[in-house]
Amino acid sequence: MKASGSLAGLLVAGWTSVGAAQPAARFELSWEGPPGCPTAENVQARVDALLGGGASSVADVRASGQVERMDNGFRLMLTMGVGSTPSSRIIEARTCDELAGAAAIAIALLARSTFEDASASSTGDGPAAASSAADGPSKPPAPSPNQDTESHKQDPPTPTSPSGLRLIIDAPIGIAGWGSLPSAGLGLGAALGIRWKALHATVRAELWQPQTNRVSGFDTRFTLQSGRAQACLTQAVLGLELGPCLGAAVQRLAGEGIGSEVFSAKSRTALWVSGAGGVLVSLPTPGFAHLRFFGEASVLVSPSRPRFVIDQLGTAHEPALAAPQLDLGCEWIF
Repeated sequence: MKASGSLAGLLVAGWTSVGAAQPAARFELSWEGPPGCPTAENVQARVDALLGGGASSVADVRASGQVERMDNGFRLMLTMGVGSTPSSRIIEARTCDELAGAAAIAIALLARSTFEDASASSTGDGPAAASSAADGPSKPPAPSPNQDTESHKQDPPTPTSPSGLRLIIDAPIGIAGWGSLPSAGLGLGAALGIRWKALHATVRAELWQPQTNRVSGFDTRFTLQSGRAQACLTQAVLGLELGPCLGAAVQRLAGEGIGSEVFSAKSRTALWVSGAGGVLVSLPTPGFAHLRFFGEASVLVSPSRPRFVIDQLGTAHEPALAAPQLDLGCEWIF
């Protein structure tokens, strides 16, 4: 994660001068995140630990964090500042815990800078500072105007689509199916779709390897093309995306008889619609957020389906009521 790495480096370089004898950071925090993410109390405890404890007595340093789930991790909108000069930044990470750690480091660095400003103003003024203390209570130190601006320039937000809508292309897709053709069939497919939050919606086309079926010594050649539109709702489980899918498929099956001296060749083409349901599993590619590998197990259910018949010999083929299908492929995210 870019933001947390740079913040951690700054912290290690300059933290040795902060000790328990310094004044406690005066800190006010509001924090919101999805279930299972660190809470406001957890983030505040991390800041306390970094500053030596007692970071919540008064509210000079204000911070607020909003964590939201993304397709490939989590995003934090962190707003913090001293007095009435807040600044905002966006940090992205694979886990909520990394975001909480990065936020705690950023807040602790801001609190530490207020300590240094206060110490510099009290030592630099000398007798004048003592005189002003005798006249009345001193005002809190003014914040550094360039601090948040420079930090924000160092950590620019990663550009993302405002709506979270992403275009996807599934290609190539290797397919194995049972029931639509006379025997187990193999095919290739490609799909175009979108990802939006937990929703995956695609439209795909499939081309199957032709098959020849023999009945009583007579051959019939079958050619299948199919298409499907479906939507899947996924959730993150142990680093994977897992969820159910529902859709509808259209299948076109052409049967062509092979002629002989006794029978003349005939052909027929049938088109029918099936319901589709299954389970999708998707896993990321390490180091390349735009590519994922997926597998899907589904079943096509066809209450109404065609029957191919050879004259005087009977049925040559009838698709099954329930046709299982297994898909393996690559998902490209844009």
